[in-house]
Amino acid sequence: MFSLVRDVSKISFVHLLMNMPYKLVDCQIENPHLKNLGAFNIRRCVFIKLLKELL
Repeated sequence: MFSLVRDVSKISFVHLLMNMPYKLVDCQIENPHLKNLGAFNIRRCVFIKLLKELL
């Protein structure tokens, strides 16, 4: 992902989450950018349980 404006991807992501009924986002890889947006790791069994509840 790239853009000509600094941090626009963060703004876009937050806007998407605030305006859509998302409860869970599968980021797959932990990195500083996602952690800065509030992402955190959960155990696989917890992820599967949440996913089943949301489907």
